[in-house]
Amino acid sequence: MGCLAHRDDVGSSRKQYLTRAQNQHVATWIFGVISHSVTGDLRRLLSARPFERFSVVTSSGKQYEVPSPDHAGVNPASSRIVIWFDDDSSVTLSALHIAAIEKTPSKPTPPAG
Repeated sequence: MGCLAHRDDVGSSRKQYLTRAQNQHVATWIFGVISHSVTGDLRRLLSARPFERFSVVTSSGKQYEVPSPDHAGVNPASSRIVIWFDDDSSVTLSALHIAAIEKTPSKPTPPAG
């Protein structure tokens, strides 16, 4: 049995259940809306000039710093984000699991001399 949906057929208040295929279509549409919104925000931040460093916070609470535009990328399908670290490791995140994007203050430049 699928999810319950209310339908208004000429004043009728009968209930109709979505089929499994309809349910999957709705879930796919919701995922697309969410992932395109998050990845759109990330693309704007990565292409901003001047660049402002930011952190990506996941639904599990982990936080990943993005210190430069070269440290992150969004795949063309807009469903995954890759963050690279200075030690040549990386993490790939599903856009659905990004809970927040937080701007982080720039690290102060040490005084010369």
